[in-house]
Amino acid sequence: MGTLRFILAISVIMAHSVGLTKVNILGGPLAVKAFFIISGFYMALILNEKYTTPDSYGVFIKNRALRLFPIYFAVLVISFFAFYLASQLKQTNPDFYLFFGNPMDSYIQHGSELHVSSWIFFIISNLTIFLQDVAMFFGVDAEGILYFTTRYKTEPLPAFSFLLVPQAWSISIELMFYLIAPFILRRSMALLISIIVLCFAFRIILYQSGLSHDPWNYRFFPLEISYFLLGSISYRIYRYIPSATWITPVRLKILASVPLLYSIGYPVLRFQGSEYVYACVFFLSIPFLFYLTKNWKWDTYIGELSYPMYLTHIVLLFGLKYISPDVSPVWAAIGYFASVIGLSMLLNEVISKGVERIRKRSFERFKALNQPSV
Repeated sequence: MGTLRFILAISVIMAHSVGLTKVNILGGPLAVKAFFIISGFYMALILNEKYTTPDSYGVFIKNRALRLFPIYFAVLVISFFAFYLASQLKQTNPDFYLFFGNPMDSYIQHGSELHVSSWIFFIISNLTIFLQDVAMFFGVDAEGILYFTTRYKTEPLPAFSFLLVPQAWSISIELMFYLIAPFILRRSMALLISIIVLCFAFRIILYQSGLSHDPWNYRFFPLEISYFLLGSISYRIYRYIPSATWITPVRLKILASVPLLYSIGYPVLRFQGSEYVYACVFFLSIPFLFYLTKNWKWDTYIGELSYPMYLTHIVLLFGLKYISPDVSPVWAAIGYFASVIGLSMLLNEVISKGVERIRKRSFERFKALNQPSV
């Protein structure tokens, strides 16, 4: 599963840097939805096999926070200083400047005009990650007050332009899912399917109402929860695998290769509605991939890089704006991907591994306290 997560992270990076790489695999929206499915699978796995007691909610939330926030805060600090430095520089290379602006410019140019309520919103969203997806539904008016909009990209001053790690909007959706996951992922299959159907029906209603564009098509939590729940159904399939006599080693490898091959080959298999076919094939096949690779340490390590890659690539992409125009796009792309992977490996070694030890100790203490007395 780690290799698949790495491919999805590369897909998001390519989608954001397509002006440089000229290559796109899944596209950003579909890759994010695939990440949501995987997240739903993992949360169902640990909630049904690890955090099984009624009083495990607190330690579950604490450990999810430890998994996400330390690296996010590191990237937030890097982004703050990098964007501030960039705002002071005048000479840039327009060939490598893409569609992301400098959030620090938004603060410098409009910070004095922001209403106190807007300041509170941006401080909370940047520091806690929560509400960053909500920012995609608001603009900032001439008085510095947030107002609702159905098309944030057409607004003169969209609220998202004040986010220092703008791609973390999807992490906000993840966090909201974590808060409710323990209450729904242990429920019956019938309930999970019912919620998915309701989400799909709600999506149809919104689309028919003219809300089929960004941010409604993949940033609206009430719709995206269906992808997390598809992942939880994937976990139910995974539990069935050990007892399935028809799953031979050869068949397992074939089934496990499906999400990898489909993800890589998606550009040539794209058609109208193909994203829904991909989602169905994806959630049905990832249980076999996880079953095959769950004990592969190298695969796990590669997967661990996907989160820091996702968080660091925007600020590093923006840095390409300031490199010498004499550098060819090919070398710039190679250097860009190398820097993203290199920084992600550094963050994984310096931060993630230390935090992982803390998370394990926290869970071990929780287990010890919940051991039945003899």
